[in-house]
Amino acid sequence: MHVRLILGICLFPAILWGQGDPALTKALNQFIEASIAGDSSAVGALLGNSAPLFVDSERESRTSFLRFIREGASDRHSETFGKVLNATTSGHYAWSKLLLNLPQHQRVMNMHLQLIRLDGGWKIMALQRTLSQRSNAKGRILFVLSNAHNYGKSEINAANHFAEICLPYDELITAGYDVDFISPKGGAVPLGYISTNSATIKAYLYDEDFMHQLEHTLRPDQVDPTNYQAVYYSGGGAAMFGVHDNAAIQRIAMSIYAADGIVSAVCHGTAGIVDLRDTNDHFLVTGKVINGFPDRFENKEAAYYQTFPFSIEQAIAERGGQFEYSNEGWDGFYRVDGRIITGQDPSSARSVAKAIIAQLQEGDESNH
Repeated sequence: MHVRLILGICLFPAILWGQGDPALTKALNQFIEASIAGDSSAVGALLGNSAPLFVDSERESRTSFLRFIREGASDRHSETFGKVLNATTSGHYAWSKLLLNLPQHQRVMNMHLQLIRLDGGWKIMALQRTLSQRSNAKGRILFVLSNAHNYGKSEINAANHFAEICLPYDELITAGYDVDFISPKGGAVPLGYISTNSATIKAYLYDEDFMHQLEHTLRPDQVDPTNYQAVYYSGGGAAMFGVHDNAAIQRIAMSIYAADGIVSAVCHGTAGIVDLRDTNDHFLVTGKVINGFPDRFENKEAAYYQTFPFSIEQAIAERGGQFEYSNEGWDGFYRVDGRIITGQDPSSARSVAKAIIAQLQEGDESNH
C-alpha cells in the first residue's frame, strides 16, 4: 500500500515546478552526501522515526537500511556519486527521486522519497529504494552551460540553445553514455530557441528528470574531472558570457583533455574554448582547425552583437587557430582535429555528439 502511494505521487506532474525550495534542496543534498559517505547517523537524522522503508517491494527495517548505508563506506571512490533526478512540492509535502551509484555494492540505487516540512526543514516520512545492477554506462560526458540571463550588461534576454543541449544529449544517452551539466554558478540556467516542431525537442521539454537537471546544474566545485571522458560546450547567446573566462571550468576542461579526453563545442559554445590553455600556458586552439559560429552569420549592427566580449572567429585566429566554416550554414558542418571537435550551428549538434561517440569507441577498441 505504501509503495503504491509513494510511486504514484512521484509520477504526478511537478507542482510549483522551477520555483525551488532551498531547505528541500539542502535536505536532499545532505541525504545524498551522507549516503555516499556511509554516514548512517546523518541519514538516520533525516528519517522520520516511524518512516516506512521499502527495498524493491519488500518492507525493510530501519536497522537494515542504515546497515546498508554503512556497508563499504571505506571503499568509496570517484565513481561513487548521487544526484537528484526530480523534486516536487505541494504545501508542506514534497516528493523526490534520487539516484545513487554505489560501486562498492556493484549496484545503482533509485530512491523515491516522500517528505514533510517540519520546523522550517524537511524530514523523510517514507522511502523506497530499488536496486539494480551497477550502471554499465560507457562513460560520462560533461555539458557546460551558462547562467547568463542577459547579453552582457544590457537588458536583452540571453539563453542557452535548447536544441544544442537536448539533441547531443539524446545521441549520447542513446549510445550508452551518462551526461552531467555544469554552469559557472550552478543551479538553473536560462533556456531559449525552443521549437516544438521537433519530436525529440518536445519530448525533452516535457521530460521532468531532464528539466530538473537543467534547473539544478552542478557548480564547478561539485565536479571531479576524472569522472569524465569528454566535455561539451553548448551554444546560444548566453554562452558568450561567464563561461570562457571561468577559471574553475577551464581547469576542469583541461584536466579532462590532459587525461586523453575530448574537448568539444557547438555554435557560440566555441567561445568557451578560446581561452583554454595547457600547463605550458599555450592556447589549446593554437595550430588546430576549429569551427564555431562565424562572423558571416552574425548581425554586427544589432544591439546583441555590440555586447559580445569578442568575435569567436577572430579570437581563434588571434590564438593561432585555423577557423573553418561553411558558407552555406545550417548544413551540419563540423570539424575534428585530434581530440577537439567543434560544430558550426544547431544543425551540427547531433554531428558533434556522433563524432564524440565515434572517437570514444575507437579509443575503447584500441585499449583492448
